[in-house]
Amino acid sequence: MREAALAQTDKNDEATKTSRIEALRPADEVDRLAVVVGATADEADKLVSALFVVDAQGNTPYDAALRGEAIRTIQSGKTVLTLVLRVVTADADTVATDRLFSGLKIYVGNATVARWKLIGSNGSLKGAGAAIEMTVPARVNLPD
Repeated sequence: MREAALAQTDKNDEATKTSRIEALRPADEVDRLAVVVGATADEADKLVSALFVVDAQGNTPYDAALRGEAIRTIQSGKTVLTLVLRVVTADADTVATDRLFSGLKIYVGNATVARWKLIGSNGSLKGAGAAIEMTVPARVNLPD
């Protein structure tokens, strides 16, 4: 829009200047709105980041809001289930053997253990479990 407006004739009469200003007005509005949208996106990013800042007790504002929502639900008589999912451990196991005739051999496998709980709004445990995902050790071929 801006290029089309600036490409108008270079006459210095008032009619050309006025039409050029009118042609530039939409481009100026788009630029202004782009600045507003950028500032709004930055503020939203700061707000979302602040929700997950951990305090000295290990709580976040997001966790507090969830607890507050659960308390409000309890007081209203409704039941809400909360799913808590945690990864207990995730590790890679490395086994290396070095023998006189067979040379160095390295095997790598991994295991991840996750646990979950389903808790009712009154604090009662509705379900729980754990899952493990693992790969058997696989040989890693090293370059010579």
